[in-house]
Amino acid sequence: MPSTSRHALTARIRPKHWVVWIAWGLLALWAVWWAMSFAQPVPKLIQPKEPPSSLWRYDYLGLDFIHNDAGERTWWSGVNPYLHLYGDPINPFYVCTPPTLLFFPWVMALPPEGTVQSHEHNALPQVIPYPFRAIVVWFVASVGMIVVATLAAAAARRRLGASGGGGEGEGLPLVPIPVMLVAMLFSYPVLFELERGNFNVLVLLFIALGCLPWLWNRTAPAGAPVAARRWSREIWAGICLGLAAALKVFPLILLPGLIVLRKFLAAIVMVATLLLLWLSMFHLTESWSRIAAAIAHEQANIIPVAMHSLSISWRHIWGATVLARVSPAYGSLALLAPPAAIVSWFVFRSPARNRLMYPYALWLAALGTCAMMIAVDYNLLLLVMATLIVWDRRDPLWLQLLLIPWLLVWQPFQLGPDSFHRTQWFAITLFAMKLWAMLAVGLLVIWRARAATAAERSASAAGAGVTSAGILRIR
Repeated sequence: MPSTSRHALTARIRPKHWVVWIAWGLLALWAVWWAMSFAQPVPKLIQPKEPPSSLWRYDYLGLDFIHNDAGERTWWSGVNPYLHLYGDPINPFYVCTPPTLLFFPWVMALPPEGTVQSHEHNALPQVIPYPFRAIVVWFVASVGMIVVATLAAAAARRRLGASGGGGEGEGLPLVPIPVMLVAMLFSYPVLFELERGNFNVLVLLFIALGCLPWLWNRTAPAGAPVAARRWSREIWAGICLGLAAALKVFPLILLPGLIVLRKFLAAIVMVATLLLLWLSMFHLTESWSRIAAAIAHEQANIIPVAMHSLSISWRHIWGATVLARVSPAYGSLALLAPPAAIVSWFVFRSPARNRLMYPYALWLAALGTCAMMIAVDYNLLLLVMATLIVWDRRDPLWLQLLLIPWLLVWQPFQLGPDSFHRTQWFAITLFAMKLWAMLAVGLLVIWRARAATAAERSASAAGAGVTSAGILRIR
């Protein structure tokens, strides 16, 4: 009897259940790690005393969030934050887009209750107000947004599986949600995002919400007009993607992406939403444009390790060649346009484009970051999510090998220690690996599009054959 019971227990526990249990354990350790970090007298991400890298080089958590908090408080005090910014240790001016100020008024209910010392750029230490409670609230909200986007990714993967989007005509295998969360939360871009308190998670959330109507194939109410359902979905998607593009500039690339997906009403609504938000902050637009131009000029002569901007890297990559004379903006667009066009063509031609909408939008937005003058690596959390949707272990070996450089993001440290910060070849090599990984994930999107297209056509042909056979039998 004992051996039989033990055999029955072993039979009930499949190998994948052990993976899920391990994933839950890692998530618990992750939560403890962050809780202990926030519990320190000066909140800072706990790490080895001599880490192999310098990702967490600041003496406190939430550096980027402090910038938004300072901008919001400066604005609500009646001062233009693009002319004077109070309470930020690094920037004398606010650098985010004006509509961003519309998303953080809640910080006014959580005033700073402490101070921290900042040692930026080897300057004398300065004491700044530290909005600890607001940083904790934003951290919890950021994790919640990542969880929602991951649930949407699991739904997208399930939809691709239903369409036969896997290899060799098979469905795409499902990945347990805890495993997907571990892959997201332990990746370098996500840790970077949470440690800084940036708001790329909002862009991720709005892209997920915009694609949501096509991720859940729910039965429509009886008698509901088909056109009305389609219009309501597209209006919702246009609003969500318009909000994403108001927060950051790079999601603007999703506008032609909506044309590729044949969501024309969504594209119109996206433009309308964007115009409405920018017009509401029109009085700050001119000041912001001057700041953006100044930052672009300042960044043109450096190639940071923790960034992946093709515009910044342009002249460093081409050195003394003729191509170095080309405008970085135009040169970047010329290099990024072909891969965007190729992937978009396969998605456009696929009858399963609705199922591909979420990973395609994530990949396209991630590619758009490369054209920006400021493209910090936490933007790559979009590409991490896209990878989790479209990757399949059964894909051809050559496709798996192309993804090897992308494995560098699944570790918790910055890509390059301090000693390499001024080494140009190292920074260019890292940038090339990131760009290579982006192109490799684009190939995965193409692979899924081809597989889903073949499955849809096979299903249509089989349905037509069954119908023909039924007609012959009736006759």
